[in-house]
Amino acid sequence: MAIKRGRAKLHVVIGAVCATMLTLSGPAAHARTAGDDHPATLAVLKAFQAEAGPGAAVHAGDADSTWTLSVGTGTIDTDRSIQPDEHPRIGSQTKTFTAAVVLQLIDEGKVSLDAPIADYLPGVVTGNGYGGTRITVRHLLQQTSGFAAYNPYPITETPKPNPDGTYDLAESVRKGLSRAPVSAPGAGVTYSNTNYLVLGMLIEKVTQQSVHEAITDRVIEPLGLSRTVFPAASDRALPAPAVNGYHGVRA
Repeated sequence: MAIKRGRAKLHVVIGAVCATMLTLSGPAAHARTAGDDHPATLAVLKAFQAEAGPGAAVHAGDADSTWTLSVGTGTIDTDRSIQPDEHPRIGSQTKTFTAAVVLQLIDEGKVSLDAPIADYLPGVVTGNGYGGTRITVRHLLQQTSGFAAYNPYPITETPKPNPDGTYDLAESVRKGLSRAPVSAPGAGVTYSNTNYLVLGMLIEKVTQQSVHEAITDRVIEPLGLSRTVFPAASDRALPAPAVNGYHGVRA
């Protein structure tokens, strides 16, 4: 009888071990990722990476939580994804910062939204069919000035750099105005960097600061954006670690 009880206990123990082993060796539960929660964003990143690349990433969130999505790699011929702590150049997202400063100046009564840009920058927007008395600050902010699309390529359309490799803001505007208007002011939307180059000149004229100083003092520092930098014109360095930027499309 004692032997039977021992065998019964042994069967129970073996059964428990087998059950544990089956549980451990079964398929692992799927760990939910940011891609599961944001499939549309992931699809856009994959589409971009397929056309250009070598990779793409987005970091978003609010005061309570953040999330990051990344596809491809951060550098050509590597197998390392873009990391959340790497600093990218933000390119035309700079326009958001520029617009914020202009709107602050409007709120302070130093600039009028519907005033002609010639009131602040006389003689800057003129010639080749353009008229600074007809183009307002609002037109520039909304990309409805009629300025032709600004394209720094081919190289013949790129302003001549200064000896230190920087580009003069006023010269860049003159180069942008070398193309004829595409529409009358307010008649349509045409995305052109020239609009925001002129707004940069407006900021410098009204604040008596460089654009990088005005944006840093008025936006970056008050918001505590400790990992965001608007460098001086002569500063080409990126904070480390940095992610490479590429221009072009896949062959």
